[in-house]
Amino acid sequence: MPYPPPQRHVWIPAPRAHAVRVACGRLGTAMLTVGALLPPIIVLIGSRLPPIYPALGVLGWTFAAIGVVQVFIAASVLRGARRHVTGEHLDVHGALTTRRSLAVVWGCGLFSTVFSAIALWLGLSTAAEGQAGLVHHSAAAWAVPALALVPGASTGVAFFAGRRLFAPPVSAR
Repeated sequence: MPYPPPQRHVWIPAPRAHAVRVACGRLGTAMLTVGALLPPIIVLIGSRLPPIYPALGVLGWTFAAIGVVQVFIAASVLRGARRHVTGEHLDVHGALTTRRSLAVVWGCGLFSTVFSAIALWLGLSTAAEGQAGLVHHSAAAWAVPALALVPGASTGVAFFAGRRLFAPPVSAR
């Protein structure tokens, strides 16, 4: 006996539909703000870093830039996910696509964040040594790798918020 085709749209209560649209808009806007503020802050603080090994510096800054791009992608996915809720109906396939997209973006953001932080920390650990062979790090040397972790955390917030907003509907039995 063949199964009936899955439903394309499911009914959700009007307050829930409104809450999903508003939450997607607010979180997407917050992610855009984080993505816009992060590069200048990293550049301003990063200009105070000691010279680091060129290969590690290029690798670290490249992965940091990729992480910031992932924040913008997560923000656009969340802002665009509002179209999957029309009236009192949820587009099931669109919601599933949003969840999968946010999972991929979080994975890429986490990957780039980890490699960026590792490369920057290794680069800072090979910086010129001070007196008695000790490396003295300024606050900027600690802040930049910590700021490099923000894209992974931001895309993680987007992923878990998207999972909660677009939870799979419970089938009636």
